[in-house]
Amino acid sequence: MNSMMLSLHENYAGYANLLTELKHDWQPNLTNLQNFIIVLDKPDLAIRDFSFRHLLTDK
Repeated sequence: MNSMMLSLHENYAGYANLLTELKHDWQPNLTNLQNFIIVLDKPDLAIRDFSFRHLLTDK
């Protein structure tokens, strides 16, 4: 099964707890876990509302 999950956390501890719970609850089905972290507290970061609308108008 291929899946994707998006989660937002106030701090790294919340993120680490989620990973620990996933690894515990989904073993042995969880065979390949890939993750990355994006820090959103930068003032110069442009954040857009999540939408697929731009795919219809951009060419």
